[in-house]
Amino acid sequence: MYRGSSWSELTPEKLKDLTCAHEYAVAVSNRFDVLGALEDPVELWDTFKRETLQAAKECIGERPRSRRGFVSTETLEKIDESRAARLAGNQDQHRALSRRTRTLLWRDKERYVRSLAEDVEGHLNANDLRPTYRALKKLRSKSPSRASAIRTADGRLVSDMDGQMARWAEYFGQSNVMACERRSTDVVWLLEKSPTSSFPGNRLPSRGEVLQMILFHHKIQKEVLFAAAASTAEKVLEVWRRANIPTSDVSWVKKKILKLYEEYGALAKSKSRKTETEEMKRCIFRDSLEDIFDIAHSKAMEAKIPEEDKAFLEAQREDRQSCSMSGVDEKLKRATGEAT
Repeated sequence: MYRGSSWSELTPEKLKDLTCAHEYAVAVSNRFDVLGALEDPVELWDTFKRETLQAAKECIGERPRSRRGFVSTETLEKIDESRAARLAGNQDQHRALSRRTRTLLWRDKERYVRSLAEDVEGHLNANDLRPTYRALKKLRSKSPSRASAIRTADGRLVSDMDGQMARWAEYFGQSNVMACERRSTDVVWLLEKSPTSSFPGNRLPSRGEVLQMILFHHKIQKEVLFAAAASTAEKVLEVWRRANIPTSDVSWVKKKILKLYEEYGALAKSKSRKTETEEMKRCIFRDSLEDIFDIAHSKAMEAKIPEEDKAFLEAQREDRQSCSMSGVDEKLKRATGEAT
């Protein structure tokens, strides 16, 4: 069976020219002379089609072949060879030519894209924006975006945009909550404790507890550092107010919290170092975490507050575990009784 050029590959609009139309009619008439000797209908049709298209190809010519903007002549020839091998049933040759064709197509596409990129760069340098936009439009994919259906939490399929956006918001909200819960249980390096959002409340906060608090607000709640320091300072001051002890100004408290955080951050940056000096710094810092985070006013001991509150502050400075806000422990009571 004849396989060759189709009518769509030709340029029939040239037949509007009377001279071309006459030449085509004569060529077809001459080629029809061989049809009278044929009796097989299939052979007759193949011969008729072949001779008609061949006459058209000679008289009116073929359409210029589209190269999709970047396909080279060499690649087009390989495509034709691959198609011919497939039609001939030569599978091995067809596979080899197909691989070669794909390689050539990648090469042509890369050259094409590089050329467009160079054009864009040149036009931008010349401040010529219109050709730049045309080149960028060629690089842009023309395929429309396709939205597929997604499932809700109860298994229903949602295909409309509003429903999908609501589902994604719900999904990422749950993911963030789980991530926060997971991060909140992580043990912080050097503290060997997890970040916390509250203080025990029965004692004045320690340096370690304040550090846990600011890490919670900054790392888990994702507050900026200064906001995290402000949130931490507010909770620290609340505990000190309940203890009825005069404190320093809130701005000074924030600065002290930030200084503690920076001190911890400096050690964390060098946590991979195993030198004796670094180990000593970590040991000193770790031991200081149990100390009180002292924000008492410089004249707190001279203030007009009950003596038991002053005694509580002194006891907390010496040993935080010795007493709580509900009263001093038995050791402190005995010491106070002996002094009186």
